[in-house]
Amino acid sequence: MSGWVALLALCLPYVLLLILVPPGGETPAADDFDYSATAFHLLKTGRLVLSDWPAMTLVGHVLWGALFGTIGGANYASLRLSMLALSVMTTLSLYFWCRRQGHGQFFSVCAGLMFAVNPFTVLYEYTFMTDLTGAAAATALLVFCPKFSETRLSRWFAYGVSGGFAYLVRETAAIPFLVVVGIAFCGLFAGTVEREKFFVMLFPAAVLFVAYQVWLHDWSGVPYHRQTSMLATGSLGERFRRLLLILTGLGFQLLPVVVLLRWEIVRQKWRRSVLLLIVLASSAYIGYGTIPMEVLLIGKAGSIPFVRVAAGWVSIAAAAQLLILWTRLFKQVLPGFLQDAWKLAPILSLAANILLMLVTRLYFDRYLLSLLPLAILVTAQAMPPNSVSQRTRAIAALLLLLTAVSSFMHLQHHQQRQQKFWSVAEQLHAAGIEPRVVDGGLTYAGWYRYTPAYRGETHQGPYLSRLSREEFEMALLGLSPYSDYAHRAILLDDQNRPGYRVLVEFPYDSWSGGGKIVVAQRDDLDETKLPPQFLEWVRSMNAVPHQRVDF
Repeated sequence: MSGWVALLALCLPYVLLLILVPPGGETPAADDFDYSATAFHLLKTGRLVLSDWPAMTLVGHVLWGALFGTIGGANYASLRLSMLALSVMTTLSLYFWCRRQGHGQFFSVCAGLMFAVNPFTVLYEYTFMTDLTGAAAATALLVFCPKFSETRLSRWFAYGVSGGFAYLVRETAAIPFLVVVGIAFCGLFAGTVEREKFFVMLFPAAVLFVAYQVWLHDWSGVPYHRQTSMLATGSLGERFRRLLLILTGLGFQLLPVVVLLRWEIVRQKWRRSVLLLIVLASSAYIGYGTIPMEVLLIGKAGSIPFVRVAAGWVSIAAAAQLLILWTRLFKQVLPGFLQDAWKLAPILSLAANILLMLVTRLYFDRYLLSLLPLAILVTAQAMPPNSVSQRTRAIAALLLLLTAVSSFMHLQHHQQRQQKFWSVAEQLHAAGIEPRVVDGGLTYAGWYRYTPAYRGETHQGPYLSRLSREEFEMALLGLSPYSDYAHRAILLDDQNRPGYRVLVEFPYDSWSGGGKIVVAQRDDLDETKLPPQFLEWVRSMNAVPHQRVDF
């Protein structure tokens, strides 16, 4: 496989994705409603006004999205294209990293495609969520880390600037830079790092950090969730269960590369592999009663018992192999880590990110996206370059193909659902139903209640932390999307809930079978209190019969 063919293979999934699932449509998902509002306001007014909603300030994330918005306009398509561009760059960075480690074209392409077609990558590059931005920045810091033998001070200065901007993108994205700084600091005393290089690297990052803190505290205002989203210890059992989720998730996602392990390597460590497999599986059954797979299987495949069991055991086995590989790498690079930071920085960055996820207050499945490229970097560094049989290559290629098909189908289903949901929401509003009486989930509440009232035309910016406790509770009661389900008059969801009766069902098709959006009315609601145009709309939509009761 030539270099040009490899690059075409890496770009092919993105071309197919743009053709099969176009990124257009004003259909926010999850926290899109708030992240996009910051970028849209910047595009329209030229002012960067932060929100209380995110736990991180994400200045660089907003600036990156706004950069694409200056070309394509203030719309979700521009923001999605900005995320797709980051995804492409990360995929190519992983490919070049593997080539630098001495791997062949096939392995390097597999490593890049593992990130490109991963379900989390495919789904979140079609949102303006922050995980992809952080993953891309952290990957770049590791791939382009200068060697200690680098004599050009401009290269060290550029790396320091990159570290500072990574912090502005997403605070956790700067972890690789901090790891490199720590190793270089040790190198100062060992005589392997020159003082000029160290301070030339540290200076621009420190300037950006201090300037940002001054702007944040003295000019912008500190967002509320930035102050409250702190670390939490929790129980040891809960942290261990979270660690199992992370390990099985990484094992499942890195499976195409794990199968490329040379059998001799596995055979040398088979006793350790079996022991670790037993420990992980036993721990999973003790902690969960089963091998946790809810973070891995998406779509209808996750509801098939055999698929869940098989995927669980395969993930545990792959996780055991990865742990052995990573431990072996750590032992190899630790003795000479003062000679070059890039050898130890990837595995320390991965470990630091995993540790951070264990002690944060909240954990969401999508956080695995931040770990995925780091895990690929470490695995590629740990695996010795080798030639594999055609059969093994075929298995790896098949796994990648299945992953791509599953990811594309899930995204297409998600996009179809989103388009139908927001279309029905607009019809409800046109029929006289106000958003304040609709239970439509967090994104609906954020888009139609939180954003207009809190951000709105005045775009107040972070202010919740300045309120008294009474004022704060009243603000959240009226504005927060956390009040997404409050047994309101009208329900807009994928299925009915107790206490409601269905008025209209709106089916939609997708490659995986489609679904429906339900409009339901609260049982104890007197329909005479509803707008007449809404009742007429219901009748025109072939609504089911419903009885009149007191409001």
